[in-house]
Amino acid sequence: MTEKAKILLVDDEPGMLRYIRTLLEVDDHDVETASTGEEALEMVQKGLTPTLVLLDLLMPGIDGLETLEGLRKLQPNVKVVMLSCVNDTKKVVQAIRLGATDYITKPFQKAELDAVIDTCLGTSPQNYAGEVEEIGEDTFFVAASANMRKLRSQAALVANVDIPVLMLGESGTGKEVMARLIHKLSPRAHRTFLKVNCAAVPADLLESELFGYEQGAPAVFAVGQPVGDQSGCAHSGRHQHQHSGSPRCQAAARRSLLPTERLHLADPAAA
Repeated sequence: MTEKAKILLVDDEPGMLRYIRTLLEVDDHDVETASTGEEALEMVQKGLTPTLVLLDLLMPGIDGLETLEGLRKLQPNVKVVMLSCVNDTKKVVQAIRLGATDYITKPFQKAELDAVIDTCLGTSPQNYAGEVEEIGEDTFFVAASANMRKLRSQAALVANVDIPVLMLGESGTGKEVMARLIHKLSPRAHRTFLKVNCAAVPADLLESELFGYEQGAPAVFAVGQPVGDQSGCAHSGRHQHQHSGSPRCQAAARRSLLPTERLHLADPAAA
């Protein structure tokens, strides 16, 4: 059951505006609507203080991203959920960087909207302080603070989008926990989570172990190993590299994160 909230709904499609407003008012939320980004910003400038903003991404005039940026300047702590009929990876990443709390693809059912609102308002069971969530292999994510709950929301946001995720931090800061959490929350959760400790693999074998090789590679490699050995195994799951060794291999690992990029070691055609 969602907690009552003051919600600003911004969408340029009258039919969608009425539909979402009806879903919100069923739960007695206090709903204000705007059909453009300019109108939404003007309402906030005049004193409206919404608990939550549901903001359409694609609108005439200033779009959802520009409106989001303006809202964050006017009310830095306001929670904003982006709405869009297309799952645009670049737009999602931009929205995250600008401070969006969540992202939902239209059309959606009431249960999906309720779940997002519960998460944003902190009424979802997974957002209670101290909530322990098992993520596999005796590993747990503990939402014991507001910062940890924010991390979980960010993980849930990127988990539903097919993009590479780079996590940086010293040993022991929880990079693997976050990687496993993203995997669990993603549509690929039923597939393999493949972890590779690069420091444990000899330097002269590391590139071939991660990316495979072809005929013509140095004799230390077994001929006929398919290109993209470990990367191919994780194609439908999640792939985590830990402590990539040499600068050369680090560069190869970074290139492997680029979409549609494929690395060939000792490819005769490239000779």
